[in-house]
Amino acid sequence: MPNLLLTLRHNINLESDVELARADVSALCGVLTRDVKTFTSAADLHHWITAQNNWLEDTENTFIKRALRQSGTVALLIEDAALHQFEQVIERAAFIQEAVLVDSPSLLGDSTILKRLARVHAIDEGRYVTRGVSLAAILEYSTPLVFRRDRIGSVSVALDNLVELLLDGSPPCCNLETHLNHAVAAKKSTLYLSHELHLYKGKFFPRLVHSLINRFLPQTTGGLVCDPFAGSGTALLEAALLGFDSVGIDVDPTSVLISEHKTILASIDPDELQEICAAMETAVEGKQASLFFANRAYDLATWRQHLVQVPEPMRHRLTKRGNEEGYDLLGEIEQDSAIALSLIAQVPAHLQSLFKVCLSHALTKKIRLRFVGIGNGRFTFDVAKVRVLELFLKKSYHMLAISEAFTWLKRCGVHLGNVEVHRNSATNITDVFPPNSIDLVLTSPPYIPASSGREHYARARAIPLVLTGAASVDELEELDNSFIGEMNGHGEDDTDVQMMPEAVRRTLTFLSNDTQRRPKYMPTLQYYRDIRRVLEGVNTTLTEDGFALFVVADSHTFYIHKTKEILHTVDATNAICEVGQQAGLHVTDVLGVPLMKSGGLNARPRSTDDYSEAVVVFRKGANG
Repeated sequence: MPNLLLTLRHNINLESDVELARADVSALCGVLTRDVKTFTSAADLHHWITAQNNWLEDTENTFIKRALRQSGTVALLIEDAALHQFEQVIERAAFIQEAVLVDSPSLLGDSTILKRLARVHAIDEGRYVTRGVSLAAILEYSTPLVFRRDRIGSVSVALDNLVELLLDGSPPCCNLETHLNHAVAAKKSTLYLSHELHLYKGKFFPRLVHSLINRFLPQTTGGLVCDPFAGSGTALLEAALLGFDSVGIDVDPTSVLISEHKTILASIDPDELQEICAAMETAVEGKQASLFFANRAYDLATWRQHLVQVPEPMRHRLTKRGNEEGYDLLGEIEQDSAIALSLIAQVPAHLQSLFKVCLSHALTKKIRLRFVGIGNGRFTFDVAKVRVLELFLKKSYHMLAISEAFTWLKRCGVHLGNVEVHRNSATNITDVFPPNSIDLVLTSPPYIPASSGREHYARARAIPLVLTGAASVDELEELDNSFIGEMNGHGEDDTDVQMMPEAVRRTLTFLSNDTQRRPKYMPTLQYYRDIRRVLEGVNTTLTEDGFALFVVADSHTFYIHKTKEILHTVDATNAICEVGQQAGLHVTDVLGVPLMKSGGLNARPRSTDDYSEAVVVFRKGANG
């Protein structure tokens, strides 16, 4: 019987991710997790390979060894496997690098993806080995290639060369070898496709999302995925890549803007984007339009008509910062934004919102603002040296490169699921979905407002919101009050505090008794009221066989800043479990997800402590 050997991605850093990989593979292949065996060293893997009679001599050196992790589990094995299991791994697995089906059939079947990403090799009369590289690995490899488009040319062509290099050992064309080797060796590679469309703090980990969908929505077609806190749309894109329709909900205009465009680049001609980017760059640099792009020429004559003022208090702060550094920082930001808006107005109408994403990204990257302290409105900000207009053009070309990666994906036969996004509050999920309609809720709610810096969401994003036209100055306060976890507008009525679960009451008691942190008492109480409403809505809209997965921080820590002494630890996982049970849901499992943290030079105290998230698994309750 055939054996299926699977090597793990070389940049899996934690052994806990190996268990996620085993669960992912077991779900895809329809076997028990205990039947997914492991090789815990390169020596064990080498011994198994050499025991396979007449196997290709170059397999260990050129195909498998490339993927080996430096320590820990390096590969997985499923015995008595079949071609359809190999196909599932190649097309859908999240953590797998490469797959080898020993004693495979001689033909690959009708799968377009398999024909492009796998090869059948005869090893002796009547015996075959099928080798393939997973689609997820190729997508991750595309990350550095997308960022190097200015040096490699077409991303789609580079990916074709990469597959041929990995599977056939074919030397790449057009001096691509250095760039392809860099892509294969890259450690950080999860920002593929439109996951890096817009700078966004607190994104989901795509691999985790991908594997959770495989595990809790095992059917390959027909399921509906919902993320009621859509954020930057990570869950929506991963669902689409696996062929599922998905719906996101978010109250934040920036999140809606990003999520709405998560898969739109798959339907746009890269040649059209190339023309637009070249025309915008030519206009900005004051060059004469080339004959090749003569039909698409933009001018900046009316840019002043697009001027929008930066709102207070940032207007005052940017003026002061500019005076300190000897130039008109505020005027530069407003002028660059107006020029970008002038260019966007000349772009075809169906693409204008896409380029507004680029401007929003540029402004977000130019000015990093973070609220600090205990909810008193104090904030710090950093200003990047690079100009907004340069960041805008750079992101526009990056968007072109992403579209070329999507083009390659479509040529592989990948059919994306539909993505739909609603600007609404997660507490209104029953207004968006009828009862018993969602197969999988997969989301990560905002942190509690007791977490430092997690407050005043709209005001933290005021500049990109206002300068792109996503929100007016007058709407900012209303927006702030609509966010779950916001600090403002909650009144003083805490008569229902005793109805909160024990894990929540412990934190509320700490906040009410701490003079410095008392301002976060009512916002935290309101936060858990809102989360309970969300979970009640989830219970109503979830199908009988569906799952709701809430990814939350395992805990939050209060400490004295100077001494790092811990004052209180919020049991965030138990809190969400208990609130979910109050909402009528059943808790069926809690999956621990340790994370790697690295505190930089400006890291906050205790930022290098061990940190983990938890995936709370809910099922529909009797009252749903």
